[in-house]
Formats: sequence, C-alpha cells, structure tokens
Amino acid sequence: MVGTMASVVYGDKGIQIRGRWFKEIVLYTVGVLGAAITLGMFLGLLGSLLPIGPDRESLKASLIGFMSLLYALHELRLFSLPFPQRQRQVPENWRHRYHPYATAILYGILLGLAYITFVPVATLYVVTAAVIVRGSPIFGALLFGLFGLGRSGLLWPLARAGRSFERVDALTSNLFLTRPLIYLINGYALAFSGAYLLARWL
Repeated sequence: MVGTMASVVYGDKGIQIRGRWFKEIVLYTVGVLGAAITLGMFLGLLGSLLPIGPDRESLKASLIGFMSLLYALHELRLFSLPFPQRQRQVPENWRHRYHPYATAILYGILLGLAYITFVPVATLYVVTAAVIVRGSPIFGALLFGLFGLGRSGLLWPLARAGRSFERVDALTSNLFLTRPLIYLINGYALAFSGAYLLARWL
C-alpha cells in the first residue's frame, strides 16, 4: 500500500511538496472510512433481510466462534480455507491521470471496499460474517469503520517516515518481511476471539 501511494504522498515524478502529504493522507483516510462504513451498513442491511431470528444469539455467536477458529488455523498456515478476493491492487496509472487529491480519495475508496482489491488478512471474512448474522446496519458501520480505521491508520506513520522514494522502497520491503509476523499475530487474535465466543455461548 505504501509503495502504491508513494506518488500521492510525495508528489508527481518524485517531487516532494511540503505539507501536501498531510492533506492527501486525510483524503485517503476519509475515502477508506467512507467506503468501509458504507460496506458495513450494506452488509448489516442484507443480514437484516435474512431469516435469522433475534432469538438465536447463541447460534450466531457459535457460528462466528467456529469461523474464527478455522480462519485462525488458516492464518497460522496449518491448512487452507476459501479466500475470495479480486487479485488486483489499486490502479497504478491513476497516480498519473488524476490530481493527487483525487487519487488519494479514490485509492481510499477502493481499499475501503475491501473485497475489490487484495485481502491482506482473513479477519475480513469473520467481520463480514459477524455483521451479516447480527443484521444491524449500525453495527456493520461501526465494525467496518473500525476495520477501515485500522487499515488506513498504518499509512500515517509510514508516510511521515518516508521522505523520499528510496525511503519508501525500503519501508515497503520491510513491510513484506513482516508479513509472517502479521499472519501469526492475526491467527492468534482470531483463535482467542473464537475460543472466547464458544466458551461464553456453548
């Protein structure tokens, strides 16, 4: 994500424009949060139309608990589960076609919609299932808003730390090296969440 956003943050053709990066990151964050909240509300509304009664809280929690445990094993690379996603990142040529402010918010919208780009961690599927079975647009907006905030918040310190394209390349390379650690942490977080739900409702 940092590499894709490099020209948005640092200006066209590597020209750094002091102070502009802040406005672009704000617009990017607004795009992510707006799209994520909209997606969450839609999924919550979709869930409210399904024949899942409000008196089945134990069944719903157990379903999410089992799903969390299964995807925890997926994140820990013990076995593989379905991982639907669009095998593409945000369009790189937008950095050259549109104004940096427009590019920032468009990138944010695409990443905030989650499923139309690469899906970084399996938590997204558990969050999606939780919103659908809860059947509440408000709950969906809140949960996906927090998910989007976590995704967009990472760019703030990285954008500030990278003051040149060379530095951005180095940061991007280091991020790829941390992916096994991210999977490990995410796997244990899902396992803990799943175990908690099952212990409470079963």
